[in-house]
Amino acid sequence: MKESSSEPMSLDAVVSKQWQAIIERKPFSYLKVTATELAKFARTTPSWRQLLIRTLQLVKIDSP
Repeated sequence: MKESSSEPMSLDAVVSKQWQAIIERKPFSYLKVTATELAKFARTTPSWRQLLIRTLQLVKIDSP
């Protein structure tokens, strides 16, 4: 598993649950979400994945 390979690391995550837990640490460590997305994320994301979050930025959607 190399980050410099031409295939994204996300493909490695489908190989096994063990690799999935290791690989998902980085993308889940920092999230930018809206209030609506946050509510959906809380309902649909397993708690073990929520524990991977280190920084959560709540962003406001500009109204037209």
